[in-house]
Amino acid sequence: MGDPKDVIYVLTASIGGADAILTGDLRDFIESLYGDARVLSVRQFLDLHP
Repeated sequence: MGDPKDVIYVLTASIGGADAILTGDLRDFIESLYGDARVLSVRQFLDLHP
């Protein structure tokens, strides 16, 4: 994890069963997948869900 302050978002996504974590800074998330949640930019998410 690039920014320790983002741990709360990964934990929330994991506990909440999220499918994705949306971020404006992909560099802060070293892995592309945290549990079942994929890390996506907002643009990537919108491209997948038009």
